[in-house]
Amino acid sequence: MVVSAVMKVDLQCVKNNTDHHTNEITVERLIIRRGQAFSLILSAERL
Repeated sequence: MVVSAVMKVDLQCVKNNTDHHTNEITVERLIIRRGQAFSLILSAERL
């Protein structure tokens, strides 16, 4: 698939921060721990 533009990036802050045990710090921005997997959702426009 060829992508002409990324339209939106969802960093899944609540899910990732909970999974990485950083949700007590904040869920407003992404805070993850080195070496652990994380999730994100990219919305793109095709050519």
